[in-house]
Amino acid sequence: MTTMPLTASTTSQGHAAPIQWRFPGAAIVMALLTVLLAATSGGESVLSMRNASRRFPIGDIHLDSTTVTIVLAVMAIIAAAGATRRAIARARGVAAYTTVAGTIFVLAFLIWSVAGNASTMPVVQLLQGSVAFAVPLILGALSGVVCERSG
Repeated sequence: MTTMPLTASTTSQGHAAPIQWRFPGAAIVMALLTVLLAATSGGESVLSMRNASRRFPIGDIHLDSTTVTIVLAVMAIIAAAGATRRAIARARGVAAYTTVAGTIFVLAFLIWSVAGNASTMPVVQLLQGSVAFAVPLILGALSGVVCERSG
């Protein structure tokens, strides 16, 4: 009786480990939502880069939202397929593909939300606000780690 070497894809009894569908499932859902956004998108999206640089004026970026969301949907489908393939092979890196699919979904949603509207997406202000709100959270989390280690 020969035994299989114990790897990440086998259990201690030599059976194949069950496939973990959390990350591929999330990637598939985000890819399908991105496809839905692409199907309902229409018009032009304007991304405002006002106050991005003082030396070099950067104008607004005008994008055809249908084309951009279709390209993003294809990229999300590829990421979801990669996550599913890696999960079936029980390989590492499934979460990275899911992160890519999630990032693509967020970008598609932001472009879809201003498609065909007279308003613009203030990209610089969004990034400034994200950093302004994230820094106290990160510092609080780090202080919690330090206080936990010192006690």
